[in-house]
Amino acid sequence: MKLEKIVKIKILNIGIPVAISYFLIFISTFFFNKILMPFGNEVIAGFGAAYRLQTIVLLVSISFGNTLGLIMNQNMGGNNAERAFQVYKKGLINIVGIYIIIGMVIFLGRDLIASFLIADGEVSAHTENYLQIVALSYSIMGPMMSSLLVLEQIGKGLRAFFLNFLYFFLIVVVGWLLTTIYQVESLFYWTISLVNTFAIIGIFYSYVVIKNNFKMKKT
Repeated sequence: MKLEKIVKIKILNIGIPVAISYFLIFISTFFFNKILMPFGNEVIAGFGAAYRLQTIVLLVSISFGNTLGLIMNQNMGGNNAERAFQVYKKGLINIVGIYIIIGMVIFLGRDLIASFLIADGEVSAHTENYLQIVALSYSIMGPMMSSLLVLEQIGKGLRAFFLNFLYFFLIVVVGWLLTTIYQVESLFYWTISLVNTFAIIGIFYSYVVIKNNFKMKKT
């Protein structure tokens, strides 16, 4: 196969799904704010501060996911599929451990963190409320993000995009329905937390896809 064709295939399988996934994240933020808009500026500001913190928290998983993908591809380049899969397994275990600690620290220190992020007491209370509900679910959300990045790195970008789309679709639809019916903004936060928790299914799915991929490569 010609080099030009290989490059084009890589762009289609990796580059385009990754670009669409980041665009999806941007669009979802717009819908999140629309869901919370009826509850006032204080709620939107408090959520915004908490969500920015969450973005920083997820940078860790993005860094680990990209690093895992690079190391795995290096091993694949050396025709060592078994070692590449072992790198993924051990890396995922470490990421889970790191995010359990991160989630616990944010949950236990949510009051201080919210006060540091927002000076206004009323707005800070909304930030603290979000962190109280969502922080512990980071222990699953972080590893899930890393797994999606590994899928993208090994050419399974369309599957990663589908999982990303399903994640944000559930949050937007279920969150909008619950807050519209019951008029309680916390139900939106609980929706995010529960979808993060059920994302463990996505981690297992990614694990199976990656395992089968490297079995084929090994064969």
